Amino acid sequence: WATEIGAFSPRAPRLITNFATVEPGRSGAISLFGTLGSAAGALLIGLVAGALASGAFSRALPLVVAVAIGGFAGSVFDS
Repeated sequence: WATEIGAFSPRAPRLITNFATVEPGRSGAISLFGTLGSAAGALLIGLVAGALASGAFSRALPLVVAVAIGGFAGSVFDS
C-alpha cells in the first residue's frame, strides 16, 4: 500500500538513505503517507493471519504483532 497511498502525499518523497528530496516514483524514496500506508497494510495482513490461525484473539495477538512488524520491516528494508 506504500506506493498507492504515498502517491497522495502533498510533499516530495525523500531517499531512505540520506533523506534528500527526490521525484515521486524513484526507487528508495519514502514519504510519510507511504510509510503509514505500509504500516496499515502490514497490520491488515497481521490481523488476517491472526484470524485464520486461531479462534481466540488473545492467543492470536502475538502472531498479529509479529506479522505486522515483520511486514513493515520488510517494506522498509525493500526501500
